[in-house]
Amino acid sequence: LRFTQESVEFMEHLSGEALGMAKESLSINCQVLKLFHSVKLLDSSYINLPETLRDQYRGYGSSYQNRPCSTQGGLKIQLVYDYLNQIISRLDFKEGIRSDQGYKDYLKDISPGDLLIADLGYFAPNSFKIIDERKAYFLSRYKADTNLYEPDTNEKIDLLALLKNQEFMAKEFLLGSQPKLKVRVVCQKLTQEQAAYRRRKANRLAKSRGYTSSRRNQNLLDWAIFIINI
Repeated sequence: LRFTQESVEFMEHLSGEALGMAKESLSINCQVLKLFHSVKLLDSSYINLPETLRDQYRGYGSSYQNRPCSTQGGLKIQLVYDYLNQIISRLDFKEGIRSDQGYKDYLKDISPGDLLIADLGYFAPNSFKIIDERKAYFLSRYKADTNLYEPDTNEKIDLLALLKNQEFMAKEFLLGSQPKLKVRVVCQKLTQEQAAYRRRKANRLAKSRGYTSSRRNQNLLDWAIFIINI
């Protein structure tokens, strides 16, 4: 089966119709979210491609979490969905081998008053700095190997020591040795079941990539930790 120009146009039209059906199907009644100009959700999807496309779109060509991924061709779809306005604000196609952390095109669309929410794969202090400088906001999980500093003294802090005997903490720190961006770190203690699930998942990932998770990172898995610049 081969795609002709007519079939490509048909699929494009079909996709447009499907997206149009989703538009304004949600009722956004959250007053907190309405404080923002837009609420942008950033994520990616990976698709295996035929070997004939490997020169155009290189894939992982390895295994991930014990699932085979032997193909050399792969496509990564980067998508930004504006939840508040219910539109897809960006759709980019990249080589599958490209990391989420290296994807920066979404920064072109950040405007004052926007809120960007992305998962840990996009964690990049320099990108957070650009968002902050544009008078916009971000919400992200905290990457465990990123240094935190006291805002007044620039002293490096031990997050685990601060969390000892705590159930919840929200405090301002400076993020990263560079750019030392002021953020609010919000920490919530998880249940034993939640923490055990996260450890199993983290250990499977570490094994598939050939490394061992540190004791510090294992202990931090007891917590849900987020950073935000609000």
